[in-house]
This record gives sequence, C-alpha cells and structure tokens, in this order.
Amino acid sequence: MRKLALGLILLFLLPACRVVLTDAETRFDLGYRAGGVIQRFEPDRGPGAVYRVGEEVRFLVWLAQPGYVTLMVSDPDGRRYPLEEDRWLPAGWSQLPPPGAGYRYTATYPTGRHRATLYYSQTRGAVRFSFIARSGGPAVAGIRIDQRVEGDRAETYLWILP
Repeated sequence: MRKLALGLILLFLLPACRVVLTDAETRFDLGYRAGGVIQRFEPDRGPGAVYRVGEEVRFLVWLAQPGYVTLMVSDPDGRRYPLEEDRWLPAGWSQLPPPGAGYRYTATYPTGRHRATLYYSQTRGAVRFSFIARSGGPAVAGIRIDQRVEGDRAETYLWILP
C-alpha cells in the first residue's frame, strides 16, 4: 500500500518536473518561477536550448505585472552585453525581441554556454547597463541597479554550437 501511494505521488509530480543537465550540474526545472514579478523567462526553444551560429534566438517572458526590463547576456568568454534596455512589457506573455521590432537576436561566436539575465523594474531607468573602460586593463560591462526601487531578476541558459 505504501509503495502504491508513493507511486501515485510520483505519477502526479514527475510530469510537472524535468531534470535539466547543464555542465555537470543537475537541477530540477519546475517550468515556472514561484514568486516575484518575473514568473517565467526562457529561450523560445526551452531552458538549456541549443542554437547554431546564425540562427535566430528569441526569449519568452511571463510578467505578473507590467514594467521595464533589461536583458543582459554573458558569453562563455565572460563578456556581458545588453540585448534590451528599459523595454516596457505588459503583464502576461511577451516575446523578446518583440514582434515587428525591426531587429532580431542572432546566435554568434563564441560557441558554448551563454547565460541570459532578465532584470525587471516598475521604474524606467532603475536598471542600467554600464560600460567602464579601465586604463591598463580590459573594459568591464555590468549592470547598475537603483536599490531604492523594487525589482526582480531571472536567469536562463542556452547553448550556441558551430
């Protein structure tokens, strides 16, 4: 009887979960983000998706309330760059880049695992991309967040292959 109960519990829980393997990490991906404004953020092919150089990449976003988002990508070499800055999105499902935006995101070198981070704020300009040129060293790119403003952050990964 105990095994039957355990089996029924697993029968109902496992379809809601999937195991995602990335770089010797194992994590359970429940397909949603509990709490926060960013309820879901992932590539259009799903978390950990694979794209080839030259293919178009899109991101799907589910927001619990409207606001401004900044989308930052980090490549395997450690370089960070913004794809969107202060883009207003309504509550519910959205796509980045937005349909009809006149531009697209294209997978480029370097190949490997790329991390995409989405920052949310209700206030325009609270999340800013900054590029700092240092004398005698490489330039550094980063995000500056106004700590007085409430916000949210979510990450996802994708792979780019040759």
